[in-house]
Amino acid sequence: ELKAHAYDVTYYVKLNPDFLLQLAREYVEHVGAEPEVLEHGSIEALAISKALKLLDIVRKQVPGLLEGQMLLARAKFLNSDFDASLRLLASCTRADPTYVPASLLHAQILL
Repeated sequence: ELKAHAYDVTYYVKLNPDFLLQLAREYVEHVGAEPEVLEHGSIEALAISKALKLLDIVRKQVPGLLEGQMLLARAKFLNSDFDASLRLLASCTRADPTYVPASLLHAQILL
């Protein structure tokens, strides 16, 4: 149904990036606060996988949404993909050098 309205206002209303962020945030909450190796098929592995898929859609369709990029960086960090997380954080910092959550996660990864 979204393909019929490609990139007009209706497309973004139906896409509803705020709702997708809310869903992804819930998935990330169930993973934990620190990165760890997740067993394939575990609840945490499924949650992070779903969060990454949702956040990738949001990042591609609404690239200026810093909250979405930040949450994607956190999800990649929790999935132990530190390089990808750092790249996303650098993008957030370039967009807004005063965006504190990006700086805090960046520091956490480098520790």
